[in-house]
Amino acid sequence: MIARTMEDLNDYMLLHGHKELGNFELTDELIEVIKDINDIEVPFKNGSRFNYIFKGSMKRDAYDFYNKLYNIHEVGYLSDKKLSRLLNDKHILSIDDVINYFNKAAKMINPFDLPIIYNIDNVNGGRLKTQVLVTEDHDYFEELLPKLNLYFTGIYLPKTTSDISTASYIHELTHSQLESNKGTIEEFHNAEVISIFNELLYAYCRNKDLFYYLLITRINGILLNFNSIYEYKTNESGENILEDRTYTEFDYHTDIKYLTSTLKAFKLLALYIGNSKSAKDYIIHQINSAMDGYRSLEESLNNVNVTYDNSLNSDYVRRLI
Repeated sequence: MIARTMEDLNDYMLLHGHKELGNFELTDELIEVIKDINDIEVPFKNGSRFNYIFKGSMKRDAYDFYNKLYNIHEVGYLSDKKLSRLLNDKHILSIDDVINYFNKAAKMINPFDLPIIYNIDNVNGGRLKTQVLVTEDHDYFEELLPKLNLYFTGIYLPKTTSDISTASYIHELTHSQLESNKGTIEEFHNAEVISIFNELLYAYCRNKDLFYYLLITRINGILLNFNSIYEYKTNESGENILEDRTYTEFDYHTDIKYLTSTLKAFKLLALYIGNSKSAKDYIIHQINSAMDGYRSLEESLNNVNVTYDNSLNSDYVRRLI
């Protein structure tokens, strides 16, 4: 695996319109919260025991869930073949030409019409593939990437589809709705909050076993994230903290993203589940406003009183369990 650098992270942030990484400190309070979460007894659920469902049923279930709660706006689809033909156009003579041609090249489609590639071996996981320009001259990126629209080429999901796949599909569709309005997510560390919230909310509405499985998966995920963050920040030897790959500052910020986003998603979900219909409607309205590009995600989260500091509380995990 190729080690990713802070230059790669900077390019990612420029393309997605993130203004900053986000605030994070390895505090005693965080350490205590992680210890408390680690001590919570959780029921074991085996992901391989969820029944197979047809791919058409998976798409229908995801659409029914999403359409009931959210506005759905079109996103830009740009295939690798079309991008290749575009870049070989003889009329492209400058960086401004690249921007102008690229920003007019996508086909606007319903996100449920994005191609799905079923190639993930694990029952978990998914990935929304963003279309990117590759050039040998990296110096252009600082000027180029902020001006490019954000387009997608497809969604990658597990080879075998189950209710877990539906939750993963909803997770990636949420990314498409937030990220297509470039700059909606101002802080890189917040990029997973609403996707994780929607994934868990679908599971909560679907059935208890699925909800527990995904909740426990997310709990285990933040414990692993914290482990890597802690090792990286307290490692004085400078040696790699993971034997199978080089752990870089890019990985460090990615772990922070999943740790802090998941904690915020837990609080948001606990607020949603434990509240009145009007309060639930307000939470969904705030999320819709961000996905439609009317306000930043950070403003929407603040409006429902979800911050990093007030998400540092293991009680939200206990409520969900």
